[in-house]
Amino acid sequence: MADVETVDQEFFRVELHPDGVMWLHRRPTPYPDHEAVNRGYRQFLMLADDWQASRTGPEGLRAPLGFLYDVRNAPPASNDPAFEQLHHDWRPRLFLRTPALVVLVRTATGHMQMTRLGRHDGSQFYATMDEKAGLAKLREMMSL
Repeated sequence: MADVETVDQEFFRVELHPDGVMWLHRRPTPYPDHEAVNRGYRQFLMLADDWQASRTGPEGLRAPLGFLYDVRNAPPASNDPAFEQLHHDWRPRLFLRTPALVVLVRTATGHMQMTRLGRHDGSQFYATMDEKAGLAKLREMMSL
């Protein structure tokens, strides 16, 4: 099996797995402002697009892709509604690349928060505190 490639970004460390899993580790660095949120997502999605293009077969067939968004080491969530709205606005752009999205959280409170956000905007992602279960669920979603 090929090696995992790691890419360091300002707010994320991204692992590119040969099976198509992009493991997005949120760094503990807080976003200093709203523009930083946008910059972080833009950097990540540019990487995702470039990586996916490099994995497209000769017939134009796309290889499976899934995002494992690991927020277990993220700074505490902001209660700022505008900040929450920024994340909400970026989710559809993630789902344009793949419907396979799993969020790893550290606490039951984090799990409830992610479940609430998903219900609020109709996002179809899976949130869990269990890394092994999260990876298994993501790979299952990628095979559908």
